[in-house]
Amino acid sequence: MKKIFLLLTLLFTANSIFANHALGGEITWECAGNGNYVFQVVRYNDCSDLQSMGTAVSLNWNGGAAITCTAVDTSFISPQCYNPTFTINCDSTYAFTPVLRYVYRSAPVVIPSIPATGYHFWFNEQARPDTDNLIGGGTNGYIFRAVMYPYSKNGQVVSPTQCYDNSPQFAERPRYAFGTNVNDFYVDGADPDSQDSVYFEWASPWNYGTSYPGTAIAYESGYSASQPIPGPLFNIQNTGATLYPNGNITFASQTTGRFTICYKIESWRDGQRISEVYRDFEMQIESDPGSPGLCSSGGNNAPLIGLGYYANFDTLKPIYSNAKIIGYSAEVLAGEQVKFNILAQDADLNSNCAPQNITATATGAAMSNTLLASGSCVNGPCATLSSLNSNGSFVSALNNVVRFDWATDTAHAQKEAGFGVHTFFVNMADNHCVLPGESQLMIQIKVLRPIYASAYNVRVCAGDTAQVTIKGDVSNLSWGSAQNISCNTCANPKFYPTSTTTYTVTDLNTGYQFTITVEVDPALPAPQFGQVGNDLVFNNVAAYDTVIWQRNFAPFYPDPTNSYTPRLNGAYWVASQGGACAVESQHIDFWFGDNLTTTIDSAGEWFDNRSVNLTHGLTFRLQQEAWYTLDGLFLHAFSDNQQGDLSAMSAKIWDQQLNLVFQSDSVVRITPDIIKFYGEATLATGQDYLMGIYTDTSLTVPTFKPEKWPVVANQGRVFVFNATNAVGNTIPTNNAPDYPFVNFSLKWHVGIPEKVPATFETYPNPANEVLYIAAPGKGIYTLCDIRGRLVEKGEIDRQADIDVVHFSPGIYLLTIYFEDGSSAVKKVVVE
Repeated sequence: MKKIFLLLTLLFTANSIFANHALGGEITWECAGNGNYVFQVVRYNDCSDLQSMGTAVSLNWNGGAAITCTAVDTSFISPQCYNPTFTINCDSTYAFTPVLRYVYRSAPVVIPSIPATGYHFWFNEQARPDTDNLIGGGTNGYIFRAVMYPYSKNGQVVSPTQCYDNSPQFAERPRYAFGTNVNDFYVDGADPDSQDSVYFEWASPWNYGTSYPGTAIAYESGYSASQPIPGPLFNIQNTGATLYPNGNITFASQTTGRFTICYKIESWRDGQRISEVYRDFEMQIESDPGSPGLCSSGGNNAPLIGLGYYANFDTLKPIYSNAKIIGYSAEVLAGEQVKFNILAQDADLNSNCAPQNITATATGAAMSNTLLASGSCVNGPCATLSSLNSNGSFVSALNNVVRFDWATDTAHAQKEAGFGVHTFFVNMADNHCVLPGESQLMIQIKVLRPIYASAYNVRVCAGDTAQVTIKGDVSNLSWGSAQNISCNTCANPKFYPTSTTTYTVTDLNTGYQFTITVEVDPALPAPQFGQVGNDLVFNNVAAYDTVIWQRNFAPFYPDPTNSYTPRLNGAYWVASQGGACAVESQHIDFWFGDNLTTTIDSAGEWFDNRSVNLTHGLTFRLQQEAWYTLDGLFLHAFSDNQQGDLSAMSAKIWDQQLNLVFQSDSVVRITPDIIKFYGEATLATGQDYLMGIYTDTSLTVPTFKPEKWPVVANQGRVFVFNATNAVGNTIPTNNAPDYPFVNFSLKWHVGIPEKVPATFETYPNPANEVLYIAAPGKGIYTLCDIRGRLVEKGEIDRQADIDVVHFSPGIYLLTIYFEDGSSAVKKVVVE
């Protein structure tokens, strides 16, 4: 590839450049060790701007002074063909505009603690050229951008000085010149760490402004950020552009012109988004006129590309998306060799009647940069290509056959996940003029460690036991410490250290070993919790990290957290946590005659806003508070009943104008005798409400005892009312085990820092077979597609898994509703 090195003495910064021939750009970074990061700014320009690009640019960010990035390389990225006269270059004005890639890099930079909203990096470029799909033409500019987000591990935010992540990298020659045929190619945004999940998404280009973040640029009619290429609206033969989450772009456009596209690559680890990089770029679509000659033709076919399996290494399986094979995958143990052949054929002739030459190239974080063993890569040992052509070259006429060869290593498998996924792109391009045809294969290799653990850091309370499961080939294990461990050779030993201890496990078959650390937190003091007059007082609240007040198993969060004046009937206590330890205080009962009053509804049963003379419902009135914000209801049935069908249960509350003000959206069994109906509502004090609790018939008889608590069941609908059927009587003023009761779960926790934010983890993400969920407690989960449609629902008790094999590829929202009333949501990708 032709190189052009610019030796200019004038220093230009981003804000001083008038780049009226700028065609795009991007920002990335990589760890340089010792807590330092090297940033890279790439700019794409046409040939008209060679003398004004400058030897340095200023990269702005919200963490400090601008970062200076110095020019290190300039090169053509335009496709090359057999006839120099018609090759796209700075001396040619034929069909397509040539593009040069300018690379600027910073010196190592120390990044301080990352804020929750992330560090934003941006570079301004003025005078965006006129394109067919944007409004404003040359009055627009560019803001190239990227975001670095914080990352938490085991509940602790990881310091960026540990250099825990590189951004996704653009390793390929970006394609910008396209013909009017069907185009299908990959955007190579590789994850050099191979432990992150990356996915691609259209984004809006931003206009240059005086301050970040600028504004999104408006599109011409018929175009949008998610449809930047001409669709059928402009020509019935057009298909528009589709960007798949794996970076595959497909489109066909008979409409020629220049079109701005912008897309982002998100990098995710442990269910957390940790970086975003954006590429703002100009795409050119023209009818390829071909070059003159006896065999000149207006059309050209890209080489046909496929796999040739190598003996004893035929482990590659096709990857499907929308019934189309988009690549191939394999799963190997670290240390195994990966080999296969790639074949390409092209029977087309160039205009001079000579067969077309096919050139093989490959990219990937673990691919040798020279394709040979002498090269280097981010994730070594490097994969290589070797020519199987008779001329021994990667360039061959008519047919081209190369062999992919990779000696995997434990370095290719990540510790936390137990595997690393490495993506390679093999490209076969002919040398047709003006526009060569190109075909790509995406190869994904998952490298598993010989052994790996379900967890590498475990935290327990003093006196508790931890257990970790070792996975992989566990036929010959040895634990290095014999103290406080249940077994020295098994795959799932129990640990019971008295202080923080590190255990080493060795796979005797391969010699591979790693460590597991069990952190031991000291036991907590007993809560100093008692009644003083009409108040409850918690004297040693400062001894704990987290404090949750409880009333009849319903959590609430008073402010301040060291005292509270009860207003509702029930048993009160506090559950306190510190590290991995938890303690509960004694229970103190409070009963009031006028806080929750219940009456019989004389009109009969209320059901779905209809009144029928079948049974009595429960009407109630809340007193004392101005209003009550519910996040659910607890039904305490006082019976060890497990066979009830939770999916058939619900709870509803109406006001006296027949307005439905509460309806449960999910149900969770908290204990064998307590069920929580989740939902939200705000109820006013001093007003009457009607409540109905609906269960399946299997729960009716064993749960309720009519001789002690009058209830009537009709077709599975159970209504609870007060003990004597008398108007004005209260819920029973005792807590005898024979009395079921309903308890309100109130949301009184806004702004209380002691509440631990709900969280959970998912892996792998993206998922194509099984999505695993790890959560800190019990609850229910819902999985909805990007349109909000429920596709899966279930219960979770710390762990759960979802079979996603038959799900459509795309983005889904996974929400978990925990027992304590908190909830958390994460974005997951299904491939």
